[in-house]
Amino acid sequence: PNTPPPDVPAYRGPLGERAQWWWYDPYEPPPPTDN
Repeated sequence: PNTPPPDVPAYRGPLGERAQWWWYDPYEPPPPTDN
């Protein structure tokens, strides 16, 4: 999204990133599947 980072508590995830920032990464479409 084009919104600024959410004002979330300073909770650090296992990798050191903010817990709610998982959706803030650039969107990557899933690979095509031929099922």
